[in-house]
Amino acid sequence: MIYPIPQKNELTGKDIFVKSVSLSGEFKEIAEKVFKDYNINCNNGLNVVFTYENSKETTYAEEIARLTDEKYIIIVSENEVIVKASCEKGAFRGAHTLAKLIVKNELKEGTLIDYPLFRKRGYIEGFYGPTWENSKRLSVMKLMASYGMNTFFYAPKDDIYHREKWRDLYPENELTQLKNLFNFACENYFDFHWTIGPGLTYKYTSDEDFTLLINKIKSVYDIGVRNFGLLLDDIPWDFQYEEDGKEFDSIVDAHIFLVNKTYTALKEIDASIKLTVCPTQYSGNCNEYYITKFGCNIPADVDLFWTGAEICSRVLTVRESDEFTYATNHLPLYWDNYPVNDCEMFQEMHLGALIGRDKELYKHCEGIISNVMEFA
Repeated sequence: MIYPIPQKNELTGKDIFVKSVSLSGEFKEIAEKVFKDYNINCNNGLNVVFTYENSKETTYAEEIARLTDEKYIIIVSENEVIVKASCEKGAFRGAHTLAKLIVKNELKEGTLIDYPLFRKRGYIEGFYGPTWENSKRLSVMKLMASYGMNTFFYAPKDDIYHREKWRDLYPENELTQLKNLFNFACENYFDFHWTIGPGLTYKYTSDEDFTLLINKIKSVYDIGVRNFGLLLDDIPWDFQYEEDGKEFDSIVDAHIFLVNKTYTALKEIDASIKLTVCPTQYSGNCNEYYITKFGCNIPADVDLFWTGAEICSRVLTVRESDEFTYATNHLPLYWDNYPVNDCEMFQEMHLGALIGRDKELYKHCEGIISNVMEFA
């Protein structure tokens, strides 16, 4: 059995045993890089053609009723394998699946069709504790890419330039490491999201603080990043500065002001920039005052993190997801606090299967992002 399990696997004919392959087609170089990771000889052997095809067959997924750039089709005959995709990302996913079939001796004549159900799937390094070394980040990202994940949020709580020294620009060495991480994400068709958490010391009425915030984001934009996150989790519920308390009726009004101002500034830099936000209320009852007002007053295309009914939710259900969407005008982007084991959970190791997630949740949310633990 190969994972992720394809949406449609009709490879039920004659067994095709492959010792080596001969690659050709528009996505040949992508396939060569993937096959190298599986130690598949690409010098000579079964003819494998990676073809570009931009059609309904290669771009539309009926089950989720939307277009996707990650769909691919594998057609296997006795003498040839054809992999169809509409872009590099789909070819990359198809190459991994074909490579797994080859090394597991599961390649048979027939047709395989696959595409993801969740729009965003991946992980966030968002825990408290020692941050991962970049080598570990690269290793985990490569592993997850091979299993069809597509999203990484960089948000280490103990990266001092993420929270404590959010006003300071990254030193040259740290910025270079971040750029290397971003480049690696691109090479593995991962969407890289860089985030910042200024809420512990941010002054909402300060033009200087806002300028520093945008300058910090702009410095990361300059290395190529286009996906950003503004994290307002785990910060005080009360104003820390007298001026803020006089200007805003409540903390949620200040947060709405900050998000909208940041969104406008980023769109002026580049209209393609995507913004994700984590509210201060990120769990619980989704029709409470803060989260309802917050969601209904920020732009519709800003993704909104939510952990569910609990900080570490035992279940995530379609009903709860629909209630969140109704209350906030946003599909939830689930920040799933599993397998994270920080804070009071530091003596636990969460190693079991992920359970309690509704099988049709993908139809009712923006995606599911797993918060990892200190031990990569």
